Amino acid sequence: MTDPALPVSRLFAGTFPAIEEMLLSLLPGKLSRAGGWEQVLLVPSNELREHLLRRLAARWEGAAAGVSILTLYDFTLRLLKHRGIFPRELPGAMMSAALFAAVREVYADGRGDFAGISGTPGFLPALQRTLSDLEEGWLDAGSLRLAERHAMEEGRPGKAARWAEWRRLVEAMERKVRAMGGMTRRRIFQEAVSGFEQPGYPFRVSLYGFYDFTRLQWTLVEALLSSGLLDEVYFPGIFRPDGSLSPACFFAAHAWDRLSRAFEGNVEIPSDAAPAGLCAVRERIFSTVPPETLASPPVAVLSAPHEEGEARLAARQVRRWLDGHPGEEILLVSRRLDEAAVSAWERVAQEYGIPTVERLTVPLSSVPPVRVLLQMLDAAKEDFPRRDTIDILSSPYRRHAAAVPPAAPRPDLWDVWSRELLVVSGKDWDTRLSRLRPRDPEEGESPAWKEKEEQLKLLRAEVRALRASLAPVRKAEGQAGLARTLRRILVENFRFLDDDSYEAERDRRALSALFSLLDDIERIPDRAAPWPGTVEALTWFAGLLEGQRLFVGE
Repeated sequence: MTDPALPVSRLFAGTFPAIEEMLLSLLPGKLSRAGGWEQVLLVPSNELREHLLRRLAARWEGAAAGVSILTLYDFTLRLLKHRGIFPRELPGAMMSAALFAAVREVYADGRGDFAGISGTPGFLPALQRTLSDLEEGWLDAGSLRLAERHAMEEGRPGKAARWAEWRRLVEAMERKVRAMGGMTRRRIFQEAVSGFEQPGYPFRVSLYGFYDFTRLQWTLVEALLSSGLLDEVYFPGIFRPDGSLSPACFFAAHAWDRLSRAFEGNVEIPSDAAPAGLCAVRERIFSTVPPETLASPPVAVLSAPHEEGEARLAARQVRRWLDGHPGEEILLVSRRLDEAAVSAWERVAQEYGIPTVERLTVPLSSVPPVRVLLQMLDAAKEDFPRRDTIDILSSPYRRHAAAVPPAAPRPDLWDVWSRELLVVSGKDWDTRLSRLRPRDPEEGESPAWKEKEEQLKLLRAEVRALRASLAPVRKAEGQAGLARTLRRILVENFRFLDDDSYEAERDRRALSALFSLLDDIERIPDRAAPWPGTVEALTWFAGLLEGQRLFVGE
């Protein structure tokens, strides 16, 4: 392999269309001069990675086979594997179990600001996000211990106690992750950077699309800058004619200052292809002084009092454009593109006859078969309350106790009769359902009474079968035992659609995701995550399913 005859590292800066065009135009020349070296393009997100892969495939039709597009995290994994180190980041279920075990360990004595809420359903996801932020900020237990010491020196014991609580959480989490055979994200970056000086990496690197860096990411970028492996950086931003960063992009000023200093002014700013009128509006919006003259805006400004009104105004405008220019592509930009906003837009667009495509993801716990499983576990915990039990027995996903029931089940009648017989929960299913007596011999011989007896007998059999199927859950010991028990319940007590319908495909995806989670839970070692008891384990399991997103189609 020969060293590629590449120019000095360069920094390109401009709007996304400008730097994307620059990247695509320079790529063939880079590949022809690569000398066998692979070109690695680092991007901030998988969404941007997919976009660039599509653009490369459409533009060069396979000519860019020597290019890899990776996120910074995937790149760190590759660096370590090149050195013979194979780090393991725990699957989501195991990471959640590690956090759950760490929280129970830290708050076992009931002390700490968060002790009172540590068992609530939303605590673990919120804590996990906060610990991720600490990792991205390169704040480890040592940094927190230093902050604790400074607070004590200032005579602020309350503040010191809070820093100590966070330190204990970070230390406990790292111990649990290590005991499960994994590495934290911070540790993976640390290992990659610490050995970066080793020679022999068979690739050249470019950065694309980063306008900000966490401290964790910047440590790797600094190593790339000093290694000689970094060829080009493509920085997205809006720039004035004099080359200074526009106030519209002051949120990226810190990253721009870092990069421009690192490249010592070797910066190229491609021309902005935006219309002059739009550039003037952009400059005026973020200007710190009022304009000298007023001019008519080059764009129409639509105003509405709420988001749904904005969606309707946009839909009317899009409808007019489609009617005036059929077949043309229209790009809609939203300041907030979460699922609720996308669903609201699709609903309004449908009213105006605008075709849309939406990628739908839902919580795994909301998919019908998974929801029934959680209902069954909750019912067993609450001793089978009447309303919940009837809902479970009415589900088309639950397999009946008998392969061929003696009569067609009538859950609607079960609901009425169990309510009339004052069934509440627990033993009422055995005692009160058997108390029914005919008012006279004539009623006892009627077909309606015989149907009632048959249905109540069937109801008792179904309740007994439901209890028996869930009895092993209370006896489960350890995460592995719980996972095996839940898998057996799904296999033995559920039935699923097996056709080409949308619902069947959705259920298959949900089951695949659920079985994958159960496989991960089964691999959790008891020494790293001591068994908290069935009730607490099921609460954690329900929260885990709530946090998992399932793609259900477009």
